[in-house]
Amino acid sequence: MIQRTLVLIKPDAVASGLTYKILQRFTTTGFTVVTTRCFTPTVEIVEAHYQKKLLECPELRGDIVRYLTSGHLVAVILGRANAVETARRIIGLLEDAP
Repeated sequence: MIQRTLVLIKPDAVASGLTYKILQRFTTTGFTVVTTRCFTPTVEIVEAHYQKKLLECPELRGDIVRYLTSGHLVAVILGRANAVETARRIIGLLEDAP
């Protein structure tokens, strides 16, 4: 069964010109790009998307909002069998992220 997952390419990666390289990692492992959107998110979009994390760690709100609204990001919907699990494996562990 085909599953879909959202991947956000954050402003620092977009500004560094890494969007294509990141997308290539997914497409070479069998993902299909369903749709993409490049935009600078508003504070409201960031707060809605990260609502759970911001409730768990309200002290991170300022840093997260500042970072994600600092420039363009690319939102990508990817599809393939086991999309969520495979994408997490490609991206790596989030618990160890700074």
